[in-house]
Amino acid sequence: MIDQEKIKRIVEEGLQDGSVFVTDIIVKSGNRILIYIDGDQYVTVGDCAFLSKYVESRLNRDQEDFELHVSSAGADQVLKFPRQYPKNIGKKLEVVCTNGEKLIGVLLQAGENGITLAPDTKKRQKTMIAEPVGLTYGEIERAKCIISFK
Repeated sequence: MIDQEKIKRIVEEGLQDGSVFVTDIIVKSGNRILIYIDGDQYVTVGDCAFLSKYVESRLNRDQEDFELHVSSAGADQVLKFPRQYPKNIGKKLEVVCTNGEKLIGVLLQAGENGITLAPDTKKRQKTMIAEPVGLTYGEIERAKCIISFK
């Protein structure tokens, strides 16, 4: 089976310019490699294609066959890194804190040390905050954007 650490090293090498970064690497049975990337602004199809070709060029199919998928971190995935928050300012987030508390609010600010959530004036829910709340990144267990199709 292909080593996940090896894939991680190859991906980091391929993403040295810094505008795009890896959020997750998964190697499943049968050498099915899933790589998710994100960007400070956005991720293009070209970013995914470049990284896919880069990784593939550094693996040898004759030694070990594999299936490779490179895609952008989807809107349904959790925010894993502080640098993912700024581009989501103004969006509604669901945040689960390390103390188990669940908060829903609009991302007002995202700084070096943490975020500020503001109440969503459009809709009230049970776990929605009533006033702005500041959280450090260390207090956040997981956070993800809430997608609304209304």
